[in-house]
Amino acid sequence: MKNIIIYLFVLLTSNIYAQCNNYNEFNCSNDNNCEWTEDIEWGSCNQLNPSMSNGVSYCNDPSTNTDQCYTYTCYGGSYGSWGTCCGGDDYEIDNSYCEEVEIIECSEMNLLQCVDESTCEWTEDIEIGNCSVFDNSESSCTSYPSECFWDEDTTYASCNYSSSGACNSVEGCYWDCSDYGWYCDCYGQQQIIDTECVGQYEIDNSYCEEVAVLDCSEMNHGPCMSNSECEWVEDVETGNCSDINNGSECYATNQCSWYSAGSYGYWYDNCYGGTYTYDNSYCQEVEFQLGDINGDSSINILDVIQIVNLILENEYSQAVDMNYDGNVNVLDIVIIVEIILGN
Repeated sequence: MKNIIIYLFVLLTSNIYAQCNNYNEFNCSNDNNCEWTEDIEWGSCNQLNPSMSNGVSYCNDPSTNTDQCYTYTCYGGSYGSWGTCCGGDDYEIDNSYCEEVEIIECSEMNLLQCVDESTCEWTEDIEIGNCSVFDNSESSCTSYPSECFWDEDTTYASCNYSSSGACNSVEGCYWDCSDYGWYCDCYGQQQIIDTECVGQYEIDNSYCEEVAVLDCSEMNHGPCMSNSECEWVEDVETGNCSDINNGSECYATNQCSWYSAGSYGYWYDNCYGGTYTYDNSYCQEVEFQLGDINGDSSINILDVIQIVNLILENEYSQAVDMNYDGNVNVLDIVIIVEIILGN
């Protein structure tokens, strides 16, 4: 069994620590921690330089896949002499590569990324503002298209100013002294333009955050039953209302009623209402042996195999988080292997 454990350990560590950039496309696509990026370069053979560099022609270089091209003797070199040209069809250079998937925090995600991640949740936070705050600027108002619009109301008024300076300073008004040469007045009609920014606008302050993880003791029946690390403990107390001899205790059940002697024809004090029920059920953490993921009360090779599958599927179980770091990885397997080997 020792050899089997060592084999599994080596196999797992080789898979976990294999660098994504060493994967081919098939291996990359089958590793959730990696992603394949296509990067194909195309070129024409006849545009390559056929000259030699370090003994290799740019035209026929296996290291860059230009070995699809070939060199040949052609006419048209310097001063009309014979020279070397590069010929062939288009060539393809595949620079595609595998790289690690970038893991971003919930707070960095947009809506689509957030709703696709089970450990994150999207919180709507929409603020409504009044467009009137932009009354002093048309450009600020219209920067919220389809929400705020600039409204101009034009009214007209007579030019009724007592001095030439005030009169002539208003567009549409003018000072005139032509009436008999000695009487001057302000004439014309002025335009009064009243502007305002109308409407309401939205400011989207919505954000993505990590899902709050409840302790088992904080869960009600539904979440508790769906969590493998918690268990629901039924604790239901039943009794008969007539067995209660105290009025306050009788009312405290919310299911019984107390009647005093003389009221409603009762001969003596008593608690009525039939059977009452107290539901004191609660949720608690499942008791387990650390390292025993299959619950067979023994830490052995079966647990190692199950942990390997757990890591490859990028899942977590508190039962095998041996170093309490919030992750299940090869470090936990090292500890379990030492336990199995008796170290």
